Amino acid sequence: MSTTFIFITSAFIISFLVGFICFKLSYERILFKDSFSPMLLVLFTGFVAALELAPTKYDTLSFFSLTEIFIIIGSAAIIYTVSSIRAMEKTTPLFILATAAAYIFLYPSDTTLFNDSIPPIFDKISIILIWALFSFCFKYLNGIDGIISIQTTTIAGGLMILYFIDASPLMLCIFSTILLGASLSFLTFNLHPSYLRLTNGACQALGFIIAWLLVKLIPEQSVTCGLVLSTYFICECIFALFQAALPQNKDKNIYKYTSYHMAVSSGLKASDTAYSIMKITALLIILSGFQAFSANTFSIPALACVTSIWFMHRLINWKDGTKSLKEINKDFISDVKENIDDIKKQITKDK
Repeated sequence: MSTTFIFITSAFIISFLVGFICFKLSYERILFKDSFSPMLLVLFTGFVAALELAPTKYDTLSFFSLTEIFIIIGSAAIIYTVSSIRAMEKTTPLFILATAAAYIFLYPSDTTLFNDSIPPIFDKISIILIWALFSFCFKYLNGIDGIISIQTTTIAGGLMILYFIDASPLMLCIFSTILLGASLSFLTFNLHPSYLRLTNGACQALGFIIAWLLVKLIPEQSVTCGLVLSTYFICECIFALFQAALPQNKDKNIYKYTSYHMAVSSGLKASDTAYSIMKITALLIILSGFQAFSANTFSIPALACVTSIWFMHRLINWKDGTKSLKEINKDFISDVKENIDDIKKQITKDK
């Protein structure tokens, strides 16, 4: 067994156990007053320890430094704090945008997101906007118990697996492993019925850290793998924002228009909803691995998108039941026959 594998395994076990203890103390209100402080503590100490103790630090095009960790975790803490102050809450998106911009220009990368198909300055602006949007919208997975931690676990686990198929560097794998341990320990308290929940500001701060890890995939030419891991989250946000923007929907509470919230509102148990989402996110992890070997950029992300949209449709219409393939084919053939008959009648009528 290699030293690297032992280190990764140890990072996961330690982050999970420390996270579980800290979340337990938070639940019992012995040490922590909120559930985000333990998450931030585990991530900060884990990242610093990993950077200092990892067996190999420079097998990557994405360089990691202590200063960078302080900037990212410090920014996440400030985002959380700013969003918690009622008078400053509305400035949170601007702060996220400014912090992402400062990072991109402080830590420039030779590899661009769009492979030099657009001018470098616009490439950087695109990364900044995507980062800020990802962070801001991450709160929309906080509508019911467990969803936010399931998506965090999906991205962290997917990034960790990418290392073992040579699509991600060791340090990014270790950082993702620490995030995986922390998010799984939080998941044990966050699944329905939840004992702990994150505030919207905490979700945005967590999204900021996750987006940073995804940005680290850009120099490795594996950013589309991260896109696949985030597909369900992206589809949920686009769908909910579109529904909320429709004139006929007077209630502009975006959470109510997510597929998972609509399913729970129509009677599906929150626990069943969470377990269903676990299945689609597990599939996205598998597709992300295939994307690492894909000959093109768009085919597997497109498949992930279609699959996520189909899943959301099934989740919203869960009362209809799941038809067998035979029943689906029968309905399809019946619809085709009806359409042909209608065309024939129309032709006959025209004559």
